[in-house]
Amino acid sequence: MMENAMKTLATTALTTAGLFLATATAQAAVIDFASLGGGTSVFGTNAVAPGLTISSASGGADGVALVEGETPAAYGAPNGGDSILNGGLPETGGFGDISNARLHDFVFEFETAVDFFQVRFLDFGDYNPSKATEHMFGVRAWDSNGGTSDATVSYTSNAAGNPTTGSAGNLYITGDAITAASGDPGDVLFQFDAARYTKFAFIFDSNGGRTGPSDPNIAFADLDYSVVPLPAAVWFMLTALGGLAGTRWLRKDKAAA
Repeated sequence: MMENAMKTLATTALTTAGLFLATATAQAAVIDFASLGGGTSVFGTNAVAPGLTISSASGGADGVALVEGETPAAYGAPNGGDSILNGGLPETGGFGDISNARLHDFVFEFETAVDFFQVRFLDFGDYNPSKATEHMFGVRAWDSNGGTSDATVSYTSNAAGNPTTGSAGNLYITGDAITAASGDPGDVLFQFDAARYTKFAFIFDSNGGRTGPSDPNIAFADLDYSVVPLPAAVWFMLTALGGLAGTRWLRKDKAAA
């Protein structure tokens, strides 16, 4: 019984050390949504990456992977006769909400804190069905202490279904995923790297109180993050634990022989 118990202890210690070290060395993850296939759900734990759970804050979104030139489509770009389904997505594809409501209320929760997170918003601003004149969109982050911080973009426009004037210029251009310059509403990269984060969520507002994006035909790409590495002291402790248990296991086997 003692020998079996010793083997179990050694195996558990080595496995635990191996799992922690694997987590510590997984410093970055670039999610390839295109490899999942267009239309594949991105919701659930480990659905797109280990340790990451994506969900809808309201439960009403239909989050799926998107690929340029393929259905399902969240938008078309560039504006005009040469529009491409999901035009402007990178080779790694992207994701979006294809439900009728187009809420895009995505929430990202991590099992292990991350010290870097980024996501790109694409094609925001060239469509304005609510005729809003004040627009805001962005990302809210929760750190490991429960604090929050927001990264947002705000702009104004004329009250038109396809606005062409306002603080962001002609949104036919600046709100399109392909013709927008980096930093325009149609192409914004949000990044967080100042704390240890455990959760992120998309936030929207228009005309001071309307929930949901003023432009519902949008998508997201370049979702990258990096896991907070374990301190060197923890590495050594886990390695020593695994080595000690393994040595005791081997000595016990030799004694039994």
